[in-house]
Amino acid sequence: MLRRSTAALLLGVALAAGVEAGTVVFHEPGFPAVESEPPSRETLAAALAPLGPTFVGLEELRKPEALRGVDLLVLPYG
Repeated sequence: MLRRSTAALLLGVALAAGVEAGTVVFHEPGFPAVESEPPSRETLAAALAPLGPTFVGLEELRKPEALRGVDLLVLPYG
């Protein structure tokens, strides 16, 4: 029971911190994935909703300002 409570508390703290932090998801249609199908943008948006993700393509990601203030970069292509 204590483990569950501790895990729930840590998850809550992580999610609360993520709301204030920047989360960027690299998403480029047609980008090759390693040994699997990449998750759809809708799936990623739903899974990362508490973090308020911003989706960027390859050209946006090449700009230095794309990662300014970002605490989490998600690369879902394996």
